Amino acid sequence: MLLKWGKLLLGFSLLFFVGGMTQFALGMEMFVSLKVGWFEKMDFSIMFIFDYMGVFFVSFIMLISGSVMIYSEDYMSGDVSINRFGLLVILFVLSMSLFVFSYNLFFVLLGWDGLGLVSYCLVIYYQNPRSFNSGMITVLTNRIGDVGLLMSIACFVSLGDWMFTNFLGKMEFPILLYMILIAAITKSAQIPFSAWLPAAMAAPTPVSALVHSSTLVTAGVFLLIRFNFLFSDTKFSLMVLFLSMGTLLLSSFSACFEMDLKKVVALSTLSQLSVMIIALSCGLLELCYFHLMMHALFKAMLFLCVGVIIHGMMNNQDLRNVGGLNIISPIVSSGLLISGLALSGFPFLAGFYSKDLILEEIMFKDINYFLSIFLLVCFVLTASYSFRLNYYLLWKKCNFLSGSFYCESNNMNIGILVLSMFSIMGGALLGWMLFPMTNLIVLGSEKFLGLLVLGLGLMMGVVIWVFGEPGVWNFKKILSFYGNMWYINFFSTFLNEKSFNLSKLMVSGDKLWGEMLGGQSIYFGIMNISVLTKIFHKMKMTQIFLMVLMVMFFMLI
Repeated sequence: MLLKWGKLLLGFSLLFFVGGMTQFALGMEMFVSLKVGWFEKMDFSIMFIFDYMGVFFVSFIMLISGSVMIYSEDYMSGDVSINRFGLLVILFVLSMSLFVFSYNLFFVLLGWDGLGLVSYCLVIYYQNPRSFNSGMITVLTNRIGDVGLLMSIACFVSLGDWMFTNFLGKMEFPILLYMILIAAITKSAQIPFSAWLPAAMAAPTPVSALVHSSTLVTAGVFLLIRFNFLFSDTKFSLMVLFLSMGTLLLSSFSACFEMDLKKVVALSTLSQLSVMIIALSCGLLELCYFHLMMHALFKAMLFLCVGVIIHGMMNNQDLRNVGGLNIISPIVSSGLLISGLALSGFPFLAGFYSKDLILEEIMFKDINYFLSIFLLVCFVLTASYSFRLNYYLLWKKCNFLSGSFYCESNNMNIGILVLSMFSIMGGALLGWMLFPMTNLIVLGSEKFLGLLVLGLGLMMGVVIWVFGEPGVWNFKKILSFYGNMWYINFFSTFLNEKSFNLSKLMVSGDKLWGEMLGGQSIYFGIMNISVLTKIFHKMKMTQIFLMVLMVMFFMLI
């Protein structure tokens, strides 16, 4: 069943890719609008936009989804809920397509909430306590972004419509900027909402390849691309820039010390998301979009290769228990090497064309040199942890546990080979198409900065993890600090715990002191007064008169 769905998605991917090429070549966009008369004073219409950005993006989503479906035919074989898994993946792709093509903020919210709901169902797929905890962190964090999107809809209602274009040039609603920003950074796991992405690795590896490479985490970046006109506000751009720089530094250092195989890949995803948002905040819209597409290709392939390893190791995800894959697994080791080099920006692979252009454009813009130096340092760290990952998996001595049973399967290899082909050729093909150049400008020594960064990162990885590995483990506090993502996970759960404790305190106060000093106290007071009133009315007037006389008599005496 998954195999048929995978082939169908690959066919749709080819169809959308041809449509996107046609639109880009002709410079055309297609709008589909359906007017609905539900409201009297508000023009409500269902509108979809089919531009080359959205069509290409959905084409890549379907390419990765099809490869993941074919891969899952063997990976999920024997699972009793395999049909449920396939339906959830299809629902996820449909929700992402609705989000991408919607030009009406109301339907953007429908696709956005669909992504959050289905991703929660996928994270808790294994239905164990660890999955439930990770799913709860994921869904609670993403609900913050949903609230931001709802508040932005309220701002659009005050304009009388829900179309993006109605806000162009109308900056009298600064609250909208921050609501859209909150929605984007929660979905893309930027600081201070970075803890949910490594926690979501409790999902099956095929889900991580789809959800955490090209769909869920990139939804926030694509939302900012749609609202790119908001970056005309300088303060807003600077805020986004500083948040993404902090996230890039956090994820780059943490990936250098993480020992969980899937979390290393998740942290590398987090760092590349930060690179996209940095490019967007610097006004590089097309380069941000280009890097988003290229990253989806090689990162999905990296997740699939890691999934084969975890599958063979009986769900063991410790880096130190792997090694020697270059001897026993040629296809997976080739995929790991290609994806690692593409992530580092090795020349003529998918990541090189986007990362090199972003670095050059930022260096030659009228921007503080601190940002360029910062990016160079973080790119060195990226090359370092990419080498570290490949060193542990490919070239270190074999450390498989005795219970491991490692073998490759045809369907898994097909999914990896499809994505590896696009990871090699996709950058050049899409780059030549999106950025046509008639003349080649050679910048001299600056042109070799990318190679210099790659060389420094590889050298740093060799020095630390090949020759100096025993000395690294002596710095336990540093390893704990970076391995736990600057303890940001603690603060996320700490704030959730304190908010829940506060709500519990409010409930107990409302049931005890609130009742005694509020409604219940007034109720019992009125009841006591009514009892006295009843006693007073039951007494005869003569008895009352005699009592008054007796009192007066005793007072006179």
